[in-house]
Amino acid sequence: MKLLQNSKLEGISASLCVNNGECVLNGRVESYSCKMAGNDKRLYKLITNDGNELQALSPPQTYIGSPVSGTLTVGPNSMPVVFVRSVSTSSGAYASDQPHLCNTINKKILFHLISTLNTAFHPDYDFTDAKSDEFSREPSLNWTMSSVKSNLSAALGDSYSLFEQQLWSAIEEEIQLKECEIYRFFTLCMNVLLFGCDRI
Repeated sequence: MKLLQNSKLEGISASLCVNNGECVLNGRVESYSCKMAGNDKRLYKLITNDGNELQALSPPQTYIGSPVSGTLTVGPNSMPVVFVRSVSTSSGAYASDQPHLCNTINKKILFHLISTLNTAFHPDYDFTDAKSDEFSREPSLNWTMSSVKSNLSAALGDSYSLFEQQLWSAIEEEIQLKECEIYRFFTLCMNVLLFGCDRI
């Protein structure tokens, strides 16, 4: 997993870093290559050593005021959101002959989710031991966009509307949103470590 340089995303990330006395917002929008690098091969073997059987996800956190973050780091109770291309790529990264059931993922996708978090938050946090039930699949792209808008508007006020279109256009150019499945990572331990909270 490798961070891909993208000047548009870097510019948007700069707009997501605000300290106005009432709110401290440290946001990032980043893109990562799924090509294995460094410790990725060891992590891949660790996660997939029992085969590619399906892993259970937690139910979606489907309420509009829910925290949204990760590559879009938002608010004091943020949890990472990861966009994953759900179509087959030239390397076959997401190809699978297994049935696609609601609220499940195979171990290859779990590897990509964990590897993305490890790369994004290195060296401060290690997500190697994260389990599939610490992730949920977001209900839809529209729901995710509404949730992001709700959170960023609350933190940034009217200034969010000035770059909202630019934000989603830049992400669309990078990963083709309609070809993605969207996952949220949430865990009580992560919440306590990052924010000193005892709840999500």
